[in-house]
Amino acid sequence: MNESKIISWIESLTDKQFVDFFYRAVANRSTSDLPEWSGHFVLADAEKVTDEPWDVDFIALPDPNEYEEWVDNAPICQSGNCPTCGNAVRSVAKHVVCPVCNSIVYCT
Repeated sequence: MNESKIISWIESLTDKQFVDFFYRAVANRSTSDLPEWSGHFVLADAEKVTDEPWDVDFIALPDPNEYEEWVDNAPICQSGNCPTCGNAVRSVAKHVVCPVCNSIVYCT
């Protein structure tokens, strides 16, 4: 396995493709300290607007019950807040699954 080729391939992905790849790659990993606890990796975007505090949004996948597929160059331009855990999310879609708690979120 050639790490530089892997990194080059990852760098060639669109943002949407990278999100899809990331969540497929970590789907079977558990990050919990104890087996009875829940823990998993999530992808987030941190943004710093001049003279403002840092803002972190979790990147969510489209709700598979609402959509079948998206074009690979779709921008991550929808945003919302999870009604269950309260975290901010962003995605390519309006109907998404919160990557933190797996609740359905509506983005605008």
